[in-house]
Amino acid sequence: MKKLIVVRHGEDRSDKEGEKLTLDGEADIVRLANLLRELVGGKSLEVFSSPAPRAVQSAEIIAFTLGVDGAVIQTSLADIDNDSGDDEVAALAEFIDGSHRSDVVIVVTHYTIPERLIAHWVKMKLDQKIFGPGRANKGQANILDCETGQVTWHIPK
Repeated sequence: MKKLIVVRHGEDRSDKEGEKLTLDGEADIVRLANLLRELVGGKSLEVFSSPAPRAVQSAEIIAFTLGVDGAVIQTSLADIDNDSGDDEVAALAEFIDGSHRSDVVIVVTHYTIPERLIAHWVKMKLDQKIFGPGRANKGQANILDCETGQVTWHIPK
């Protein structure tokens, strides 16, 4: 894997559990997906998603835009949320590291997980510490160059 892209799902109706994306949320994810197509188009890709409807819908938009045959719903992502400890984030990093067969792996998840997952992966693989600038907004992504450890935080701005 050359790039790890961790996406925070698009805007949803937060007053209802399990709600799908709002129209603005869909538009944000389409905008992100088009930007990702410019950045990683032509590379082999895998897309993983939390089973939450808002994450699945975000992942499906990204997969379709990038020409990937669907997103893989990763049920273990359901157990990882803002209250998750380092063990859960470490298990997700190990899963990603062990399952990738592509140049680019995209993970659609929730809240602070995009920053925490990348920080853990960099520590695990490159033995470096990094600190993100805080949590991504809904519909944003963090992109890690897995060979250099360089991170592009919170795109699009």
